[in-house]
Amino acid sequence: MLASSVVIVCRPRFTDERLDRSEFLSALRAELPDSIKNLQKQNIAPVDVAQSAIGPGMRIFSRYSKVVETDGSAMSVRNALALINGVLGEVLADEGAELDGNSQFALTWFEQYGYEQGPYGKAEDLARAKVTTVDNVVRSGIVQSQHGKLRLLNREEMEIGALWSGDITTVWMAVQHLIRHLDRSEMDAAGLVWQLGEIAHRAPQMAYLLYSVCEKKGWSEEGVAYNGLISVWPELVRLSKTPAARQRTTAP
Repeated sequence: MLASSVVIVCRPRFTDERLDRSEFLSALRAELPDSIKNLQKQNIAPVDVAQSAIGPGMRIFSRYSKVVETDGSAMSVRNALALINGVLGEVLADEGAELDGNSQFALTWFEQYGYEQGPYGKAEDLARAKVTTVDNVVRSGIVQSQHGKLRLLNREEMEIGALWSGDITTVWMAVQHLIRHLDRSEMDAAGLVWQLGEIAHRAPQMAYLLYSVCEKKGWSEEGVAYNGLISVWPELVRLSKTPAARQRTTAP
């Protein structure tokens, strides 16, 4: 059964206006971030974001009679799509800068090491870059440090009580526990959304970023979890406002 259809209407564009490669990149960087944020607000699944970004990007490309490469040739659609995808990666990376320092640390460490061990010295360098400390990351309950090595705890290893550890509550941990609760039921996850309050509403942003990492690394099984959280997010928010969800809270 056809679940959806897309109709494309093509019309001749009567314009001689051109721009070069650098101008096209500038236009993408100026306009694509708002388009991506709008797609995310519409709850586009992470698996579909790259495909969905093609439309806004090609809208810019097709606005002109020609985009000129540095050698004077006309830019191909293939090259335009590659640039659109590159700017999409920049947009997602910039969104990571909006997260708390410990979550930024975890996201970068995850991209570099997954759930495997990495050297403590590298952890110290990364922590400084994210304006936090290794001790602070450890106290937040998302990593384990021993014998000169550090690794991220997987979501089954993290203590639920660490979610309420004062000022070091992380969006990273919120996402992992939301996925654990979602594995049990949507109502359990909705109860945690309500209990976490504002920090829960940063979870979709982190889930998009984590899915992007998994896609690049080929970690499809891990990526499914983040894609699934995004897919049901509107329903979790709706359920979180019900009395039934508020009875499913997790004790600190």
